[in-house]
Amino acid sequence: MPDIAILWVHAATTERFRQGYPKIAKKFQIHKIDDPKAVILQLVKNWLQDEKKGNLFMVIDNADNTSDLFDTRRKDEQTIA
Repeated sequence: MPDIAILWVHAATTERFRQGYPKIAKKFQIHKIDDPKAVILQLVKNWLQDEKKGNLFMVIDNADNTSDLFDTRRKDEQTIA
């Protein structure tokens, strides 16, 4: 059975979801997270999309209002999708 990292992010609110990303960044020592100009959501998103990182499974728990997470009308740095 292959090794897999399971990431669990609570998403009952947008703020709670955003709080999960710095935890992921620290846990996996994502490059540039200590840069004060860094956009943590984007750094983690890019890291998650890198297939070289291995097998990842991300649980987005309590995401009852997905428009908060995937609002395509927003184009600022806080949008994750």
